[in-house]
Amino acid sequence: EDAELLAAASGRTADSAVLETFELPRSPLAAASAMGTAIDVAAVIERVRDRATRVDVLVLEGVGGLLVPLTAARNVADAFRSVGADAIIVGRAGLGTINHCALTVEVARDRGLRIAGVILSDAEGVDASFAAENAAQIASQCDVTVLGVLPRIEDTRDVRVLARACEAAVDLDALLDNPAVAVAERARVIAANVNPRILYLRLLDSSDLPAELLA
Repeated sequence: EDAELLAAASGRTADSAVLETFELPRSPLAAASAMGTAIDVAAVIERVRDRATRVDVLVLEGVGGLLVPLTAARNVADAFRSVGADAIIVGRAGLGTINHCALTVEVARDRGLRIAGVILSDAEGVDASFAAENAAQIASQCDVTVLGVLPRIEDTRDVRVLARACEAAVDLDALLDNPAVAVAERARVIAANVNPRILYLRLLDSSDLPAELLA
């Protein structure tokens, strides 16, 4: 379902929105091992670089977090660093997000990743003032730009609703004008560290960034 949503948002096929898929809801390392295979990280990185030559903005979504293992030797942060991607950290809007975001920022910097910004996503419907308070604390404590707080959206299958919400709530101009955002070949490559609903590395290669960020 997620791949179909990405395809609808980008005007491409579902296949073009996915790098790897697995049967079990486990880490990529565990899921691949259960299928008797292993992820070829070098090949995945080459596919990302190839996509980056053909688009203006490429969003590479992680799986579970920066330290989730892809293989016994490499994790998500390693893959992001290899493609020169800048990190967008997506956290919850409510209780617990300050610690979660601070830890992720610390790991990203420790692993040599540039941080393009933080986006808080309100999946639980928390009080708006509480979400704003958390956003301000994260910006101050972590010395990062909080690009916005996405409100709770009931119908997450409607890409137009998602795009409008993102455009209204997230400072996309600040993101795209950020001098820290790297240029890889022709495309700016941005890595989004989020908790996906199903397990796979996802790649979305469209210049329609508002819809992409809501994948």
